[in-house]
Amino acid sequence: MDFFESSTAPIPIYLPGEMMLNKAEAYARLNQLDDAVDQLNLVRQKTDDPLGVNANLPAWTGDEANADAILEEIYINRSVELFLTGLRFGDSKRFHPDFEVPLEANTTNERNRNYYPYPSTERENNPNTPDDPTI
Repeated sequence: MDFFESSTAPIPIYLPGEMMLNKAEAYARLNQLDDAVDQLNLVRQKTDDPLGVNANLPAWTGDEANADAILEEIYINRSVELFLTGLRFGDSKRFHPDFEVPLEANTTNERNRNYYPYPSTERENNPNTPDDPTI
């Protein structure tokens, strides 16, 4: 199933994989690591997504006793699930609040959005918008 098949076609607000990854993150943050990995693998191995967003990947083979490693894998999979939804940048800030943006311009790092000027509408509607970053 494709999104935007017509101007009146429904568009999902949440993808099923995103919900499973939310559960995986909650389990990981509660130190219920086995449950977190189970939810993560449901996303990685899904082949029957009702919206056709299937990963069809093997089970995760990382360190199942390391909460940080599990959370990082959850983040990577959330980045894929949130691709082109407009939510990935906020998720990046939430998952990695202490991320240091390199001083040199780099279009391949996780937060290259930090190098883009803020849209005029954002600047005009929010007096707290910071100065545009140097490019």
